[in-house]
Parts: sequence; structure tokens; C-alpha cells
Amino acid sequence: MRQAHRAVVLGAAGLLLVGPLLAGCSEASFYEMSGMVYRDPGGTITVGGELDVFDLVVGDCFADDEGDGGPDADGRVSSVRAIPCDDPHPYEVFHVFSLPWQPYPGDDAVVQAADDGCYAEFADFVGQPYEDSSVDFSYFTPLEGEWKGGRHDRMVQCFVIPSGDVSGTLADSGREAS
Repeated sequence: MRQAHRAVVLGAAGLLLVGPLLAGCSEASFYEMSGMVYRDPGGTITVGGELDVFDLVVGDCFADDEGDGGPDADGRVSSVRAIPCDDPHPYEVFHVFSLPWQPYPGDDAVVQAADDGCYAEFADFVGQPYEDSSVDFSYFTPLEGEWKGGRHDRMVQCFVIPSGDVSGTLADSGREAS
């Protein structure tokens, strides 16, 4: 039997990236000073900062404990604090998928589909079946109001949750239950 997971819902928000405007300032330094996220050409986060949850991709590491990263009064999360995976972090995105194109099936059905979809990919990512692992998982799911519009209206993002902050990826870590 699987444990119940904390479902976190997405809130719509945008992210405007502005290039460096200061002469003599490196791009990475600009992002560090601005609090904006910088990705290398391969897409890996090298400078962390606030990131719209819709912009999280497989392999991104993050926390939800600073700035606008925590849930609002309705339980919605619109942004997180992206962190380079080499730095200590509590969460890592391991799978992203879209729910079927259909009328909104209801909150319970969305949560069940997210739980099933993330569970199915967990062992491939961690290298250990969920039941034998000390790592948990959760997910961001869309809200009913976001279901009909926008570029990410049916997106589910699965992320692993180790028992404490880790440095590096949990991919193929084979973490066993303690």
C-alpha cells in the first residue's frame, strides 16, 4: 500500500527573463545579483533563484521555503526557489507528464492520476521500488481553473523528497528504506 502524498497544486504565474544590461558583468553574475535562474546551454540550473513552477523540468532541484515559494492560503504554489543540484536541496523533479485532454475530471481524479503516473516512474528514477526506498515523492497538479487555458493546463510534475537535504541527484541512487 502506498503512502498518501502531499498534492501541491499549480498557480498560474509568469516569468520574465531579462538579459544582462550591465557592461563588464558576466551573465552568471547578473543572474546571481538579480535572483533570476540561470541555466547552462544543456539546461542545467547553475545559478539558483525564484522560478515559476511551470518552468520546472526533469532534473531540476528546488525548495519551496523562501519568497513566494510556499503555498498560498488556497494551497497553491506559483514559484519555487530553484537550486543547482550540486548544492543542498530538498526536492528534485524526476518526471513530467500531461493528463489526457478531456473535461476536468475532478480534484480526486487529478490527484489519483498524478499519484499513479509518478509512482510508475519512481523506481526507474531512484533505482529502487518505492516500497523499498527511503525516498518519498509528491507532485504539482493543475487546478480546475487552469485546466482549460494556458500552455501548461494539464501538466503534472513529479518530484522526489529525501528524508533531508541532499547534494547531487537522486537518479539511480538506490536509496533503501532505513
